[in-house]
Amino acid sequence: MMFEHLDRFDRPVRIIETGCAERLNDDGWGGNGCSTLLFDRYVRTHPGSSFESVDTDAASVELCRGAVCGSSYIHCGDSVQFLKGTADVSSMMVDLLYLDASNLDWNAPLLAQKHHLDELLAAMPMLRQDTLVAVDDSPITMENCPHIEVIGKGGLIARYAAEVGAERVFQHYQVGWVGMMSVVTTSAETVNIKEMLRQASEYYHAGRVLDANNIFRSIYAITRNPDTTAKRVARGEACIFFAKIAGSQKKLGTALDWYQEALRCIPNAVEYILEMVGQTYRPMRHWDKAIDDVIVATRIEPDNVHAWRMLGGLYLWSERLEEAKSAFRRAMEVAPDDPQPKLDMISALFDDEPTKENYALAQKLAHEVRHTKFHGDATLTLAFTAYREGRHEDAIALYDEALEAGVSEPATAHWNKSLALHCLGRYREGWEEHTWRAVERTQLPLYVPMNRFKLPMWKQEPPPAIIHVHAEAGFGDNLCCARYLQLLADKGYDVRYETYENMLPLMQRSFPAVKCVPMALDYPGTIGVEPFDYHIPMGELPHVFGTEVDTVPWFGPYLHADTDLVAKYHEVLPPDRRKVGFCWSSGIREGLWIAKYGRRKSMKFSDLFSLTRTHDYLAISLQVGPERAECKDFVPSYLWDVLPEKPSWDDTAALIANLDLVVTVDTAVAHLAGAMGKPVWLMNSAEPGAWHWMAERPGSPWNERSPWYPSVRIYRQKTVGTWGDVVEAVADDLRKRTPD
Repeated sequence: MMFEHLDRFDRPVRIIETGCAERLNDDGWGGNGCSTLLFDRYVRTHPGSSFESVDTDAASVELCRGAVCGSSYIHCGDSVQFLKGTADVSSMMVDLLYLDASNLDWNAPLLAQKHHLDELLAAMPMLRQDTLVAVDDSPITMENCPHIEVIGKGGLIARYAAEVGAERVFQHYQVGWVGMMSVVTTSAETVNIKEMLRQASEYYHAGRVLDANNIFRSIYAITRNPDTTAKRVARGEACIFFAKIAGSQKKLGTALDWYQEALRCIPNAVEYILEMVGQTYRPMRHWDKAIDDVIVATRIEPDNVHAWRMLGGLYLWSERLEEAKSAFRRAMEVAPDDPQPKLDMISALFDDEPTKENYALAQKLAHEVRHTKFHGDATLTLAFTAYREGRHEDAIALYDEALEAGVSEPATAHWNKSLALHCLGRYREGWEEHTWRAVERTQLPLYVPMNRFKLPMWKQEPPPAIIHVHAEAGFGDNLCCARYLQLLADKGYDVRYETYENMLPLMQRSFPAVKCVPMALDYPGTIGVEPFDYHIPMGELPHVFGTEVDTVPWFGPYLHADTDLVAKYHEVLPPDRRKVGFCWSSGIREGLWIAKYGRRKSMKFSDLFSLTRTHDYLAISLQVGPERAECKDFVPSYLWDVLPEKPSWDDTAALIANLDLVVTVDTAVAHLAGAMGKPVWLMNSAEPGAWHWMAERPGSPWNERSPWYPSVRIYRQKTVGTWGDVVEAVADDLRKRTPD
């Protein structure tokens, strides 16, 4: 870039460098200080041009003198004195002043910075407006917003450049300016605020953040008491700029302070309110405050579609669905030709209960926008609808159509397509689509495990190798995929498994050939993680092993209870009676979608209470979590509850070992009991989602049996939320036969 600047001059040029090369190499580009050789080569090819360098180290000077041409001069002496003397005796101007004479201590850079500022001031008589002044070792830092600063050798020169209004030409590890002779007046009486604001905005949109920052800082300084509209607008824009910079550094509190100051300048600036909410309150999950501020925005500008859309989105994240739909409905009224509010409404309908009315409205809105630029996203909503209705073949075709048309979040489409493929038992295709979670940044639990480590993911590279397997997703998925740990060990790998801490003893006992360790203290960080060759998230193992429905690995029960705990629960439970364990609720994890999914595949204790009112067997609770309290009034009359207040997985496994049958909804208890080889009767929701159980299809071998656990029998719900038929079928079979 320096040479491109010099090439603009249609005449011989003059280059002065401070600090010559300390050592030389053949190509001239590597090593410390080899700019000396490059400047020499430039003047060799530009007749009449000259190059001078100065250094205090005599050995370096002699080294360079022997390597340069006759148009290059290497001086030995103090650079500041050399520049002063040259300026005094020479009328020739300098086209490139390259400053690199000091030894920089990054922990104490001030002396080096002062030296280079002294060099600049000494050379000032030789500079023109188009002279390029460049300094080496001068990156920028954004640590102290709003002070985006040049650090290293050029720190003080950068401050000087900002004060005189010099133009920055480039900023990488080196920084360069022209216009060091300019002087900008910054008094409020003489400055043109509008022109400064225009220039700062131009710099910002061109990506010249440092230059924009310098002007915005000046604007902020001269508008301390803004007494005109122009000054209030300029100060507000400066604050917004500082807020954006703080937000880009994830300093949300600092960003919020700047947004609020901007709003004090212009209280009715709706765009400021919406940006503040989107960039600070929303990532901080301050839903109530965010909603209050956006409501204010809708009152200031009742026809602002962006405000109504944001309000609807906030209500949606707060699980206030009716209010979300009301806000989206208002957005559709304000902008009837805008497809985006209709897509927003569809998202709200998906998060609502899956009624025929909601599906019908979602399909109607999707069809209305399918022939616009939102065709892909609209088709994607139809795919979601088909999936939720159990029409998985249709869903897959619609996902493909949406992806071909182009969607705003292709990773989301691919990942959701994997769910439909899994429901149909098309595992190999499903695992491939499932890998898109590596770029699915809207859901961090999907993205983080795939991208947690810089070392490569295992892709069937042969042993010997250390493979670090790490937990992802819920407990059930890890209990199910744990079988692959034994397969890896059997192949000769050194296997490490980083698992949830409360699952650690169970895994250590069940897989003695695997080194099982607890999650890193700073997860998703790596404190305590030992070196390895390859990593792989637990949920990626079925994909890498190429698992199909008919090749699901099963080598017998692979999870084993603690024998001492088994004996303990054996003593607690009455002998000589058939024992049936019940679990009625899945873990309800945080997050709107995942929480609703958990609720839809769960029931209340009252739904299965009739199964416990019998003398044919002893009913025993396997329920943990808040939902356990639902049965407290029926213990011990109808249900035994013998687990401790906060049971471990070892407790649950030991209790299951004493049972004859486990009756449960789709939750980790089903996987634990199935992996132990216990008979399990699974009461499965009609809500699609679990790749272990798939979806009912005429003649499919998995309709009543899962390929993952030979001992699991599946009772399928026909309508989401309706458990009566399932419970009645389980009750009939409990009366008719013993567990199989």
